[in-house]
Amino acid sequence: MTRLIRHKRLVFPRWAKVCGLVTGAALTTSLGCAPTAREAAWDLSQVSLPQLQRDVDRNVSKLKTLKGRARISYESPDVGYAGYTQVAVRMPDSAFIKVEAIFGLDVASLFVDGRSFTAYVPSERRVYRGSIDRLRYLDPLVMAVDGRLLISALSGLISLPREGAGVKGMDSHGLLVEKHAEEGLFRYWVDRQRAVVSQVEYEDSQLGLLYRLSFSRFAKTSGMLLPQMVTVERPQQRERVTLFYLERTVNVPPRALQMRQHLPSNVEEVLL
Repeated sequence: MTRLIRHKRLVFPRWAKVCGLVTGAALTTSLGCAPTAREAAWDLSQVSLPQLQRDVDRNVSKLKTLKGRARISYESPDVGYAGYTQVAVRMPDSAFIKVEAIFGLDVASLFVDGRSFTAYVPSERRVYRGSIDRLRYLDPLVMAVDGRLLISALSGLISLPREGAGVKGMDSHGLLVEKHAEEGLFRYWVDRQRAVVSQVEYEDSQLGLLYRLSFSRFAKTSGMLLPQMVTVERPQQRERVTLFYLERTVNVPPRALQMRQHLPSNVEEVLL
């Protein structure tokens, strides 16, 4: 049976919030050291944004596919959770994540492509579907993160925006690049020495800071820099999801990603 959901947000059991990365995961971990004297003395007017974009993209463009297993944890004022998750990413537009409970039971799975998403919650015997721009309303499953940004977040690699962006300053997190959107402001912090984005924030003009993505513990993997830890945070709700990769392989053949969801035939389908 299929029914249309008209509510803007869904209410999930508390354990379902662990998929919030998944939205894709601790943010309290420091993401950078204080700027050196040399960095502090930089004349930001001499920083070339196009060159910065090229430097970041040089690393991002090396990643074609990613397959990994990670620890996942969820923290909020009301509940905490820890488990394991399988992650598969096919750049630039597809991702799959399956969260498992401690004893190996499936908690939830989410598949996202460039157009739509499918989320399966076995305990509810429900499948949620919708266009990718509706993914943020599957709250708190994805913690209000844009579906396209989620795909990049799971890989740990974020490109800098091409349109309407500017270098605004530098702090302990790195070089700050801002982009004004229609209803808010994106902030990107770049680790200039490594040429990677270490943090992203989105601030709505009316609602304030909605989410923060953080990437840390960068290490070389097959010739590219990838973070071992990815975090998604909603500061206003004091919610945080942390993904810590235990194993990871990159640029495997797409068929090896095993991104297909196995959905029972007798589940309720909910359209967002």
